[in-house]
Amino acid sequence: MRAAGCFIERAYDRPQGTRILKPTGAVTHPGHRIADGPTLGTVIEVVVDRAVAKPADAVFDFLSDHSNNPRWQGGMQSCTWTTKPPIRVGSRYDQVARFLGREIRTEFEVTAFEPGRSITIESRSGPLDLHITRTVETDGDRTHVHAVIRGTPSGPMRFAEPLMAGKVRKDINADYDRLVTLLDGD
Repeated sequence: MRAAGCFIERAYDRPQGTRILKPTGAVTHPGHRIADGPTLGTVIEVVVDRAVAKPADAVFDFLSDHSNNPRWQGGMQSCTWTTKPPIRVGSRYDQVARFLGREIRTEFEVTAFEPGRSITIESRSGPLDLHITRTVETDGDRTHVHAVIRGTPSGPMRFAEPLMAGKVRKDINADYDRLVTLLDGD
C-alpha cells in the first residue's frame, strides 16, 4: 500500500525519540505508520526536552550564541560567526565537527528568531541537510529547553544512514545532558 503526500515512519527497531522518515510513495509494511515530514529523502529526527535551573533569558542567550557549541556539543571543534551581531534572521556561522571519524564543515543560517524564546537554524552546506529548532520556556524556577533536530544525510553520508540514527540520538542526548550540567554548574 502506498501513502500519498506523507512520509512513512518506521515504528519498530528505532531508539525512543528518534524518527526515521521515508519519502512520499514509500511502500508501507506491518509496523509502519504515517508521519508528517518536511523534505524528500530519509529524515532522522530527534526531539529533546531538558530542564535547567537557570532563568530562560540566560539559557536562551547561551543556546543562541553558537560560538558556545564547542563547550557542550561532543565532536564540535569550532563555531565561528560569519555575520556581525546582533543575532537575527539571516545571521550565519561556520561549524567544524567530527562525526563517524570524519571532519564535517557546515555553514548554518538563522531562519527564524524570536529573542529570548526560539531560534531555528538550517544548514546551507555540508554532508547533512540539518534543520534545528531550540525553544526555551519558563516553568517556575526552571527553564525547559525543547529541541527538534532533523537531518537528511546527503552525498556519501546517505549510505551510513542505517547506522546513523542510533548514534545521532545517543550523541544529541549526551550533548543536552552536558548542556544541563554546564548551565546548572555556572
